[in-house]
Amino acid sequence: MLTITSEAADAIREIVEANDLPQGSGLRITAEEDGDEVSIELDFAEQPETDDDVVESDGARVFLDGTASEVLTDVDLTVTPHDDHVHFKFSDRGDDAG
Repeated sequence: MLTITSEAADAIREIVEANDLPQGSGLRITAEEDGDEVSIELDFAEQPETDDDVVESDGARVFLDGTASEVLTDVDLTVTPHDDHVHFKFSDRGDDAG
């Protein structure tokens, strides 16, 4: 399952608050597979869709559709500050092993 770093959790909470989204809102990640390619989209949502997996960390919520949940197993969600915003990044935990 996707792991949310503390920095990513901070960024998600700050974006939810800055956009006056209701409590319980979070980052929604959807994915679409096309052969060997995977397209991932990120957006903020007030609540998860019915079949979404929900990951919570430090008060931040991430909603993953079924495909995103599958392709982002063993992945850390991190952020990189960039001027007045952040870039979300996925880091494969397997890259650190060995």
